[in-house]
Amino acid sequence: MKKVFLIFLCLTSLFVIAQRNPEKNSPFGNAWKYVGEKGFATGGYSFQIFYLDLAFSQSGQPYVAFTDWLYSGKASAMKFDGISWENVGNPGFSMGVAGYVSLALSPSSQPYLAYMDDGDSSRAKVMRFDGANWLNVGNGSVSEGDAYFLSLGFSLSGEPFLAYADFSNSGKVTVKKFDGNNWVAVGNPGFSAGQAWYTSLAFNPMGEPYVGFTDVYNSEKTTVMKYDGTNWVNVGNAGFSERKVWDVKIAFNPSDSVLHIAYKDFDGSLLYMSNVKKFTGTDWEFVGDPRFSPGMVYYQSFAISPAGEPYVAFGDDANSGKATVMKFNGTEWQFTGTPGFSAGEELWQVDIAVSPSGIPYIFYKDLESAYGHCILSVLKYDSVFTGIHESIDSLFSLFPNPVLTHVTFHFDEAFPKIKCIGLYNVQGIKVLETKTSETRIMVNVENFPSGFYFVTIETPDASYIRKFCKQ
Repeated sequence: MKKVFLIFLCLTSLFVIAQRNPEKNSPFGNAWKYVGEKGFATGGYSFQIFYLDLAFSQSGQPYVAFTDWLYSGKASAMKFDGISWENVGNPGFSMGVAGYVSLALSPSSQPYLAYMDDGDSSRAKVMRFDGANWLNVGNGSVSEGDAYFLSLGFSLSGEPFLAYADFSNSGKVTVKKFDGNNWVAVGNPGFSAGQAWYTSLAFNPMGEPYVGFTDVYNSEKTTVMKYDGTNWVNVGNAGFSERKVWDVKIAFNPSDSVLHIAYKDFDGSLLYMSNVKKFTGTDWEFVGDPRFSPGMVYYQSFAISPAGEPYVAFGDDANSGKATVMKFNGTEWQFTGTPGFSAGEELWQVDIAVSPSGIPYIFYKDLESAYGHCILSVLKYDSVFTGIHESIDSLFSLFPNPVLTHVTFHFDEAFPKIKCIGLYNVQGIKVLETKTSETRIMVNVENFPSGFYFVTIETPDASYIRKFCKQ
């Protein structure tokens, strides 16, 4: 009990330091921090169309893919190695300009990328990274004609599936899967009643595929369908939203397997606002209040944490178009960090994903006014070390997180030379302590029980805290 009290005092004292920082309203305010460098990818201008996507490996390593205007708008992919972002294969690896990029990692953490290939008459392509090169999945294109609004995912057995608006079938929804040799239709191609926008693919815990989309046939409201083994059938009523919708995204809540859908809706006066619904088994009901965003939203994205917490991220018109993230706490939607926390003048696109350890990340593009072009950055939210000695805190990192066997601590050369590293479990019991002057050390945690651990870094002048998850 004494150790628990001591670590509580340590945490409290650090939070008091944070509260004295005039730039922060509370120890949890403005808790978004860059993952690697701000603007680690750049190039292009606001009038050029960007597509971007963020995903995690099974171990929690973040990957991004995007339209790369340093390489004529072709596709590039990168991953964060714990210190910096590095290319996954050659940058600009697609044949032509890459549209509607959709990134997913297989159950074995192999990166796959789907995109509309302007170099192949706007057909859909899927490629995988084999550790050295990006290779086509299947022979040639997935679609027979133009394909828009691509959404890539994996079945429980590891088969890649692709949903898209299929303009060889009047813009209706088609879903295909790769059977090991060819891309084959799941049910009938073009199965929706009419043209579809913003297709989103997800699998329930039994492995059944679901697709949500803006249903043009039903007044541009939203519809969700599932494949029952023979046919695609509606989940609830078709066109169940109250208004026209954009930015549709579906996901299953890992904690209770309930299907959720997020979208922004249009009230007829150019005002798009955020909504999330869930399927009760017979009908769709709102999660929290309808139209809960503080004002008009741009480029909304949606994710649910492993613990079942729904998040939305969007460009926030109430905050100069900068990024805002909100989370449903079981009762209401609340801000995650400070609204409008991104740095650039105006947010142009954003994607949110939650790591396996439950930390939300956003990947976004904004306008860097100093240079007049767009930059890409990733931020993560972690309230444990918010606002604590930020100028030097950013010079220390640990990876991987979560960890299976060994965790590595990396210190920048500017970090104080002598430091004492202590590891505590959630009960406040010290499980390891070491003193070092090295800039990189590796600690074996293979025999540690699964769960969260706090890392304290003691220097002659200050203390710092991180946390990691042992799988």
